Amino acid sequence: MLFSIIGVALLGFLLSAPPTPRAPFAVDGDFHEWQPAMYTAPASALPSSVDLTAYGVGEYSGKLFVYAHTAGHLFVGPDPSSIYVFVNTGGSGYAALPGFDANWVAELYGWNGALQGTSLRHWAGTDRDNASAFERRGDFRAAVVNDSAEVSLDESTMGIDSSAEFSLVVATRADAGIDTGDIIVGKQGALTPGTPEFVMPGGLEVVQEPLADSITATAAVLRVTFRAQGADVTVSDFAYDQTGGGTVRPPATPITIPRGSEVAATFSVDPGSLVPGSFLTMRLAGVAARTSPGGARVVPTFSGSGGRAYVGPVPTSKVVDGLFDDWSMVQLLPTDPVPPSVDLRQSATSIQTDAFFYLETQGDVLAGAVLPEKRVPPGNGGGTSSSAVVAIKRTTGEDLLRIYVDTDDRDTVGQAIGGLVANRLLEVRGRLGRITSTAMFAWDTAGRDWAPTSGFTFDIAFVGSQFEASAQAGFFGTMNNPRVLFATTDWAGRGDATAATGLRSGTRSGPGIAPLHGPNPLTILATPLTNIPSIDGNCATTSTEYDGASTDTTADLTFQLGRRSDSQYLFVCLEVTADTTNNTLDWGELLFDTNHLGGSAPQPDDRRFQVASNSTNLTRQKGNGTAWVDCGTDCDGGDIAQGNYSGTDQIYEFRIRFSDVWGNNTPSDNQTAGFAIVAYDSDTATNYSWGNDNVDENVPDTWGHLEIPEFPSTLAMAAVTFGILGVVRRRRRGRAANP
Repeated sequence: MLFSIIGVALLGFLLSAPPTPRAPFAVDGDFHEWQPAMYTAPASALPSSVDLTAYGVGEYSGKLFVYAHTAGHLFVGPDPSSIYVFVNTGGSGYAALPGFDANWVAELYGWNGALQGTSLRHWAGTDRDNASAFERRGDFRAAVVNDSAEVSLDESTMGIDSSAEFSLVVATRADAGIDTGDIIVGKQGALTPGTPEFVMPGGLEVVQEPLADSITATAAVLRVTFRAQGADVTVSDFAYDQTGGGTVRPPATPITIPRGSEVAATFSVDPGSLVPGSFLTMRLAGVAARTSPGGARVVPTFSGSGGRAYVGPVPTSKVVDGLFDDWSMVQLLPTDPVPPSVDLRQSATSIQTDAFFYLETQGDVLAGAVLPEKRVPPGNGGGTSSSAVVAIKRTTGEDLLRIYVDTDDRDTVGQAIGGLVANRLLEVRGRLGRITSTAMFAWDTAGRDWAPTSGFTFDIAFVGSQFEASAQAGFFGTMNNPRVLFATTDWAGRGDATAATGLRSGTRSGPGIAPLHGPNPLTILATPLTNIPSIDGNCATTSTEYDGASTDTTADLTFQLGRRSDSQYLFVCLEVTADTTNNTLDWGELLFDTNHLGGSAPQPDDRRFQVASNSTNLTRQKGNGTAWVDCGTDCDGGDIAQGNYSGTDQIYEFRIRFSDVWGNNTPSDNQTAGFAIVAYDSDTATNYSWGNDNVDENVPDTWGHLEIPEFPSTLAMAAVTFGILGVVRRRRRGRAANP
């Protein structure tokens, strides 16, 4: 009886005891505790498996928990991809992302739809770009289900005590394609028993956009858009980098940004007594911000570029200033399957007092790699049981840009590359939107190698995907028909290169990359075609018909152009998008100045080829010094064309022999012909054209240019010289541009 009484009492006590509180976070693949997501990110053009759309962070019982969600299933396909958690526990560390140093990196990696492993590494270096200073410190708990992942990191391992402040960034990566969240600051909340020790507060995105390139009085030069995440955020003060003088007029503070909302503000500059021609730059470098209420510190995540403006008009002469409007005519380059930051899209050169160079890449120039490494699945050189990190070629993940110059095409002194023999070299290395080194070299004939050169200026400006530079004329010495080649490469040896082109004269209003015709001539390259097009008035008889072609587009027309050197024919397919009606009186024509002599009237070396809509009757003409006349046997009998109304617009397709384009069937490297396109819409009595501002079919001086590249294919050269791999980099988290 006594035992029964005790048992009943004990049972009553146990039933009346409060239940053990459930842990607020657990690595169990459930993810309910992360809903709704603390932080969100907009969609991108990246593959859905690495398109970061939401993330969250919390602390409990000495553990740091992190959540990540992507637009599609994680780790799809046979190629490795990763989720990173970069953590800064105080002080400088590895430059992991623009504006963020990491002392620790926790990585989840996988392929074939499954998590394959984890790795926690600590950075023990002094060089912020040296990725080889990371030391492995073991694994950690993680769970991945479909499009979501959660991890648990031991705070004592990373040295995060109960009062220390730290910050982190969540990132996803597939090769060079990377997406990142905002910088989030931790260890600031009050500790409440039975609840999460800390749930991360606010994040703040700061996007900068220039507004003006010329001012004469106080004027807005920079727009800044603030976006708050996780909590309401109040901005109380600013720090900015400024050059050139003047007084910055910031917006009034405080500025409160509600959670999930955007607020825009403008910064103005008062030039005061600065003289016309003074050049000013201004970019936001710091923002003092805290959550409201709560007062937790918020570290901003910067993107975009600062303001740049002249006092008075922009100079007419060429200047390296990061405005780029002076490069109105450029050489268009094909898209290649290489990392966007080294995929060259446009280039140009100019000689004034000094030599000037311009290029544009598909992604941000000098972006480099977050980590210069690539995991290899077992069986592909990565071991038998777990993924290995491939030994890196360089430890810094830099992008490398080189400008090769052949100052005299009459000799063979220098390094042979891409059809020229370069004896001068300009080199720029960079990563995360900042230059890490520059160098100038001259060819040492005795040593048969590049020798560093000093004593000359090498000015550089780059913003986003555009880059321009200049070097003193004395660096190049006496020049004769100089030529230039641009080449880029990333840490893994993947890259791109242009064809060799002439180093031309030009001004801000009309920079030249070829002999000038008229005020603003255009230039297009006759690149090699992979296939042989059918001349049937259809630009896509097959999906690959014009693979390898150069393309250009105006508001009224678009065309594809390429060559087949084996048959010595140029192929052009012209689509007049502005002509949407079917009329047999419509026509399209190609104009060629085969010897590139220009002139105010058609000459015997000039050619005009015209075909009407819904016709194969090609009109072949040449000049006689005053007008166009029948070409007779002077034009090749193999020249053909067809006009066709596609149902939506007019299409004109041509096949023209090299001899009617460049004057012979074996044109030399970089040989240039005058070139223009004219299309006539009978219904509106309108001429549409390409080649210059005001093309006149009867005046070769008003045409543009057609140039044959140095070697068969810039892509082929890039493949041989640098290697090929396809990637995409997301622009949303662009670096702050150099000032």
